[in-house]
Amino acid sequence: MSMRGKKNSPVPITLITGFLGAGKTTLVNKMLHEANGLRLAVLVNDFGAINIDAELIDGVAEDVVALKNGCICCSLTGGLLAAVGSVLRRPDLPDAIVIEGSGVSDPLEVARALSDPDLQIHAPLDGIVTVVDTARAAELDEEAASLIERQILAADLVLLNKADLADPEQLAAMENRLAIEAPGVRLVRCANADVPLALLLGLARTNDGKYGKALRFLECSAVADEAFESFVYEQPEPIETEWLYDLLSHLPDRVYRVKGVVYLAERPQMRCILQATGRRASITIDRPWTDERPGNRIVFVAAKGTINASYVETRYRRVPGL
Repeated sequence: MSMRGKKNSPVPITLITGFLGAGKTTLVNKMLHEANGLRLAVLVNDFGAINIDAELIDGVAEDVVALKNGCICCSLTGGLLAAVGSVLRRPDLPDAIVIEGSGVSDPLEVARALSDPDLQIHAPLDGIVTVVDTARAAELDEEAASLIERQILAADLVLLNKADLADPEQLAAMENRLAIEAPGVRLVRCANADVPLALLLGLARTNDGKYGKALRFLECSAVADEAFESFVYEQPEPIETEWLYDLLSHLPDRVYRVKGVVYLAERPQMRCILQATGRRASITIDRPWTDERPGNRIVFVAAKGTINASYVETRYRRVPGL
């Protein structure tokens, strides 16, 4: 059952932020599938990464996927404010809006975009949730660590994700450091971004009733996204799993995230999903290709100047006979 009150009451916004591979998409997936009667509008950069179960989808129109549980999933390709405005113009207003930020975005910049007084009346920023990969945070270079620090300082709630993979002493040291550097921010350990939905929404109620902690820190200077870049490697021919893992194991350290759809020689009938963060990688079978043309589309996100398409192409081996 929907939790909305008056028809014209504000629709609160929760921003999910965190560095590349921290577990934001996993968290958003859980929110969509476990809405418990709440009607959520989730705004994402990449529909494909959400990987919504087909049996949950009620319909698809333009940049909106409607789910049978009353939630909707919307694309941010047209811009943040345009996507929020589109949601607010729907006849069936959601109970809350959830925005999955880019892994290299500064949440203060997103908060700045949402700080328009007219928008605040209808969709106030309720809070910011920052997801941290505790197993990998200490391995990142200074540039990435600086961005993560800003994501944490802007947060109302920090999820110390992948705690099951982290060294216990390292995890305790991180908690102690954050207690000093970000006093008052709630820290929650979790694995696979598994936390109750009630913990993620209504953060303004635990923040002295003030909407969006980040809105009170907009005078802070922004971290330039220009420090990072991404490119998409596309290859229509099937690739070998062995070659793919070899490529991933030899990537430069400042390649932070690799994800995409892969066309494997070992399973040519099936669309597969690649997810890699640092030296951790996984390939999962998604579904048959059916009417979709098979092919590889892999996104690499790295520090500027670290990697390009020619780097990958020179290591590509075409699989004969297919």
